[in-house]
Amino acid sequence: MSKPQNIMGGGVQAVAPMLIPQNAVELIRIAAAGGVRPKAKHPAAYGGIEARSTGAYCYTAGPLSIVCVDGMMSAGESPLAWLFGGTSTPMLAEEIRRAADDSSTRAMVLKVNSPGGDVAGMSDVVDAVRYAKSKKPVHAIASDTAASSAYWLIALANEIVTTQTGLVGSIGTFCGPLFDES
Repeated sequence: MSKPQNIMGGGVQAVAPMLIPQNAVELIRIAAAGGVRPKAKHPAAYGGIEARSTGAYCYTAGPLSIVCVDGMMSAGESPLAWLFGGTSTPMLAEEIRRAADDSSTRAMVLKVNSPGGDVAGMSDVVDAVRYAKSKKPVHAIASDTAASSAYWLIALANEIVTTQTGLVGSIGTFCGPLFDES
């Protein structure tokens, strides 16, 4: 991609070429400003695209709702999340539903950099992504890592792309306690 496209008012047709694998890095750079979400409630411009924060994990960039999943995913607050960052699955599910209902955007991008985390709460997030898909196209970008429960999240997307060095892992499994009664 020689120069950033202005996707304001262009709809999904203008966004689609930016979602193919060789352009995934460019979309991340333009829309996410190198992974830093805009904090201000007023619009900010990134590469000619107006961006507005709409929640802790979500912002809009032109006709896109971009949902960022960073760090360990967990159903509750934990000291590790306080120290190293992370994503709360109940809050994530709520923000995905809110972004799906946002009539000012035409597509959703799940921008994921997570090794996964707790399976607790993931079914609510998965239901929220299914709800979003019923309203608008949902695309996913594995920006570094999307493994375990984070891969479960992006597996529902209409399209998954990854950066050249991105790591996409398997959905983990949980085997309950095994009892030997012999």
